[in-house]
Amino acid sequence: MKPLSYSSARWLEFLRLTDAELLKLCDCDVYKGSGKGGQKKNKVENAIRLSLGRLQVTETSSRSKESNIKGALAKMKVSIALDYLVGNEFRPLMVDPPKEILPYLGIGELRINQKNPVYPLFLGWFLDRFLAHQSDYSAVAIEVGVSKSQIRKFIERNTHLNRVIAEAGEFIFLLNALVAGPKD
Repeated sequence: MKPLSYSSARWLEFLRLTDAELLKLCDCDVYKGSGKGGQKKNKVENAIRLSLGRLQVTETSSRSKESNIKGALAKMKVSIALDYLVGNEFRPLMVDPPKEILPYLGIGELRINQKNPVYPLFLGWFLDRFLAHQSDYSAVAIEVGVSKSQIRKFIERNTHLNRVIAEAGEFIFLLNALVAGPKD
């Protein structure tokens, strides 16, 4: 039995784990990758599938098992950051940013990218603020300290974040419609 069970409500705790600690908590499957890659591709098991709770990611881009594990862990961290539902409700939304991302806030521009080790923490906090402001780009821009267009560009550059925000926006719309009730 694993000592720490995953819940999206505990996303920050999981993102602060080291890669080795997170890998121990994940179920890891190694298998033969398919597709192009020469003679080695179908002979060596180097493709990786990581599962944590209901989250699952795969990585097959490298011939190296170690590189694929590293890539799968990076994908898992992004998946954890963007996992916003606990059952049928939003996870508890963070108000204060994690201390690790403070250097990237309030500088007038979004200067953080996917190669940055704190990027998943930033994504998780950013998503929480977006949900708290019910998808209001202007309110998020004011809180993050950047322009509305920078918020839009940041979301558009990250396809996973873009998909989750669109999905969450529909969820917020439905919730608001249920709360408002039928119009006479």
